Amino acid sequence: IEVLKKNFSLKSINNLDDHMIIKILTSYKGIGPWTSQMFLMFALKRLDIFSISDIALRRAISEIYGIDQNNFKKIKYISDKWKPYRSIVCWYLWEYLGV
Repeated sequence: IEVLKKNFSLKSINNLDDHMIIKILTSYKGIGPWTSQMFLMFALKRLDIFSISDIALRRAISEIYGIDQNNFKKIKYISDKWKPYRSIVCWYLWEYLGV
């Protein structure tokens, strides 16, 4: 309903860059970074999205690389190596966990 009140169209943001879309979406109550990143990944089919707040992704990386799942700096370092296809790697990491 909030989206409708502000006369906002999700289709209109498709040509914006990822950071701008996240900024717009998170300006709405109840939509946070994770939700915005999942929208980019699944609805807009963006190929270079990595959500460090996704606990499953952190757990998979922790298991595969033998690091603490709360070591955000190391996880970011690892995930940066997957650019520009981080979304695809995320799909494989979720599959690895069976989620």
